[in-house]
Amino acid sequence: MTPRTLGLLFLSLTLAAAAGYSNWRYLVAANEPGAATSAPAALRDVVVARTDLAVSERMNSLMLTVVQWPEELAPKGSFEHVEDVVKRIPRRRFTPGEPILEAGLFAEGALGGLSPLIQIGLRAMSVQVDEIIGIAGFVTVGSTVDVLATLRRTIESEAFSQVILENVRVLAVDRTLDPRRADSDERVSVVTLEVTPTQAKKLAFASSQGSIQLALRNSADAEKASSSSVGAPHLKGEVAKLNGSSRQVVVLRGLERSFESFPPESTGDARPTEADRPARYGQRGSFVSAAAVSGKGTQ
Repeated sequence: MTPRTLGLLFLSLTLAAAAGYSNWRYLVAANEPGAATSAPAALRDVVVARTDLAVSERMNSLMLTVVQWPEELAPKGSFEHVEDVVKRIPRRRFTPGEPILEAGLFAEGALGGLSPLIQIGLRAMSVQVDEIIGIAGFVTVGSTVDVLATLRRTIESEAFSQVILENVRVLAVDRTLDPRRADSDERVSVVTLEVTPTQAKKLAFASSQGSIQLALRNSADAEKASSSSVGAPHLKGEVAKLNGSSRQVVVLRGLERSFESFPPESTGDARPTEADRPARYGQRGSFVSAAAVSGKGTQ
């Protein structure tokens, strides 16, 4: 073997030994405790609730705290400073440990209580209820209801019921702005509804003239209810079927307008004959035609 071949062989063995030693040192270092340390994640402050935060109630610094949160995982719209949150009013309930988000707060400067929950152009109106009217406690904040009124006709003194408001949102139950628990056994005495100014007038009139009842409806149900009223004849099955000669008449009951059908003779549309016209509408000895009067004048 020539010296040149021996030199190349020795160089190859040296390089192989160096590469093996480097690999061995790398594997030993990788298996050592704490050797595979990564750069610490960036953190930021996030304001969270320390206690339960009720809807539309003012907060103070004792109700809030600041925690460290990974910056890349921090909720969008969260706050870093407690003093930025105590100026605001919760739009919804926050539970302990939950981050306070911009979307869950009313605009800066909003007052507490019921006022900020009312939509622009609408009004809040409370009605007194009992266990029956309140549908055995199933009416809760956020429910939608229909309002039925039972009134008495002024002429016939006959009671009737009619739907006066539809698809009305419940803003509060008693003095609570949060939804009640399903297993709550609290008695309901007042329900506050969100209504238009016209609906508020109807509700005030119906409450003063008779009794009202709430009918709970599915919040996804937008179907209109019948505008016709129901009275004693409907319960007794005494509503007569009108023939084709009936006539529709506009009937006003308070602020409610409806159309009802009546026979022609009850509406005054039946035309009297020439013979019975004086007997029904005039005095004895009156004339039945203008020609008779003009003839008398020319003689």
